[in-house]
Amino acid sequence: MRTTTRRCTSCLLWTLLILPPLGWSADIDKATFQKRFVQPIVVSELGVGQDRLAPLGAAQLSDLLDARAVLGDFFKNLEEPKGSIKRDVTPDFAKATPTRLATRKALVADETTILEVAVSDFQFHAEGKSLELSYYVIVMAEGTLAVSEGKADLTKVDDSSWRISKITAGT
Repeated sequence: MRTTTRRCTSCLLWTLLILPPLGWSADIDKATFQKRFVQPIVVSELGVGQDRLAPLGAAQLSDLLDARAVLGDFFKNLEEPKGSIKRDVTPDFAKATPTRLATRKALVADETTILEVAVSDFQFHAEGKSLELSYYVIVMAEGTLAVSEGKADLTKVDDSSWRISKITAGT
């Protein structure tokens, strides 16, 4: 009985020692590796508490997600050299800042790369026809990561889509 137990234990240990290297030998394409390796690991989240979200209906939750998507597209288009922010902003906002570059300079310093944007709070106004999103942006400037906070006012146009009517960068 002892010999059988030792053999089983020995076999199990060898299996545990051999399996990890076999698993690592499975080729992972470089693009997948790159994305997984540098993807942020969320330790704790900033954000809106459940108590703030609980009273909201499905339409308001949908509006928040749609507005967040517009904010994300706006910053992606600011970063993209051939990007256009026209579809993300109201006509009045577009007139006030006629070019993508002018808008970018008002929000982000030169020689800065926008890495991530996240919503940290919200406020509905005008019976749900406008809302304010508090956000933060993580940027890379001269090899250093920095966080900038700001607020974006969004207006519902055509009773269906959100557009940025005003945006400010904070500290």
